[in-house]
Order: sequence, then C-alpha cells, then structure tokens
Amino acid sequence: MALIIGTDEAGYGPPLGPLVISATSWECPRRSIDLYHVLADVVADTPKSVKSTSVKSGTANQRLLIADSKVACRSGAIEHLETTVLVLLESIYGRIPRSLSDLVVILVPTASKDFLQQHFWLKDHDLELPLGLDVGFEERLGGLSARFRTVCQRNAIQLCDIRSTILLPPEFNAGVRELGNKASLLSDRTLRMAARLMDGRSDDILIECDKHGGRSYYSAMINNAITDCPLKIVGESSQQSVYQWSLPNQKCEIRFTAKGEGQLPVALASMVSKYVREVFMVAWNDYWKLRIPNIKPTKGYPQDAKRFLGEIQEVVAQQGLSHADFLRSC
Repeated sequence: MALIIGTDEAGYGPPLGPLVISATSWECPRRSIDLYHVLADVVADTPKSVKSTSVKSGTANQRLLIADSKVACRSGAIEHLETTVLVLLESIYGRIPRSLSDLVVILVPTASKDFLQQHFWLKDHDLELPLGLDVGFEERLGGLSARFRTVCQRNAIQLCDIRSTILLPPEFNAGVRELGNKASLLSDRTLRMAARLMDGRSDDILIECDKHGGRSYYSAMINNAITDCPLKIVGESSQQSVYQWSLPNQKCEIRFTAKGEGQLPVALASMVSKYVREVFMVAWNDYWKLRIPNIKPTKGYPQDAKRFLGEIQEVVAQQGLSHADFLRSC
C-alpha cells in the first residue's frame, strides 16, 4: 500500500481572517493512481458533472464535487463546498460538525480548549453549522457518505485523515516574526502538517502540494520540517519541484506543482481550507453586524478590507482594540 498526502491553503493574501492550511491523506494500492478515475462513481471534478445517471438502472445519483475551491465556489454559493467537506468528515470521523467549535475539534485535535476564546470576535460566539444546506441535509449527506465509503472499499482505497492548521491574525503575525516572512510560514506549517500525517507510517509515501507562490526551491525546508535524510532533487522549475528520499523499506517523494489542485488529494485540501476560512469569516461578520447593523460583510481581501477597516475604526477605538488582535502584519 501507499500513502498519498495532498496539501493546499486558503487565505494567503487577505489581511483579515485566518490563513488555513489543510492536508488530506489517502491509503491507496499504489502511488501512481488517478483517484478521479477510480472514484468516478461518486466523485466529480466539475459542478456540471455532479449529477450522474446510472447506465444499469437509469436512476440519477449525486456525486461529490472535489475540485479546486475556486471552481467549487465559482457561483459564489457555498453548497458544493459545504456538502463535500461535511460528507467526507462524516465518512472518516463518523459525525457531521454542528458548530464552528466542533469543526475545529475535528480538524485540529491538538488545538487548546480555549483556542476560540482567545480571540475577542470569537469569544462566547459559537457559529451553528451547516451554513447553506437545506432542511433534511443529514439524510442526504449520510447517503453520500455511505456511497463514498462503498466505492472506496471496492477499490481498496481509504481516506484516512483530514487535518487543518488555522492561523488567525495574532498566530499568523507571530509566525511571520518567527520565520521572517509569510512565504516561509506557509511552507513550514504545510510541511510540518504533512510530517504529522506521515508519522508512524511504513507505506511508500507521496506528498502532493500546490506550489507555494513563486518558490521553486524547497530542499532546506523539507530537511527542517520532514526529514534529515539526504534528498534527491529530481527537478526544480517554475512548473514543478520534486524531491525523493529513502528510509528502510520505504520510499518517499514530495512534489510541488503549479496548479496542483488537478490532483484529487490537493483539490480536497483546497476545499477544506476554503470552507474553514468561509466559516470563520461568517463569524467575523456576525460580530461586527451586532455592533454596526448596516455594515456590508467582507471576505477580507485587500481592497474590501480597507473599506471594512474604515467602517469599524470608531468601534475599534471605543472598545480599545488593537489592530494586532485582528489585522495581519503582511
């Protein structure tokens, strides 16, 4: 068997809200496997192909969309994103998160119990989930989860883990001070999360990552975060950087690929990261709407963040808040 790990992030650029980095790990019969092809009965890579018709029965079946989060959210709706993430969390952990705090417990099991309480806009406010699914969603998601597990079992595949690292502005700023810049922070936290998913495994391992900005050289970071074994540099270019190393009875490879979301494990990590960030931004907007009822919600991206910061500055001053509590340094 082989272990395939996919990683991706959401929220690298916005000055408001969290940077979320996620990883998914899959047990597969071999490293060279096209999971989109093998799981085609229950997985689609475009919104148009989510609905499928069985050739044998002629009945319509819904499939799970697993694609780059930008594709999943192209219409601005959260339904595909939320459906996929909640179904797959249920398929692994046996339950659907019903609140923001529950989502954090599942995805970040090492988080402190007061993780959310440390942030003024999350303190004593536990957002209810799901955000955008209709009444009766539990039965529909349960059916999709069961079908997903069945197709995986039929093909000797197991989705083992979905994990996230959530860096809210104070944690983000501390990480930048520690490592010097946000690019190094992204790479360090991504690789350390992959290392945790590798821990104790004897399978051959393939780690698939989306490229981290314009970076093409990762060997020093791999040696710092994952392994001190000598690395074989297979190639380093603007399109893809590939590294290999060997342990007794185990071969390991990590790839950083431009538009790496074309690989299913990376695409799912992209969707998880985007969903977690969306949930946190709803909580952020809820906090300010209670204090400024007519304020327009923000996604936290640079231009709109300027507008939003201008509109909340009076309340920020009245409450004696520091920008360091909610605004990224870069």
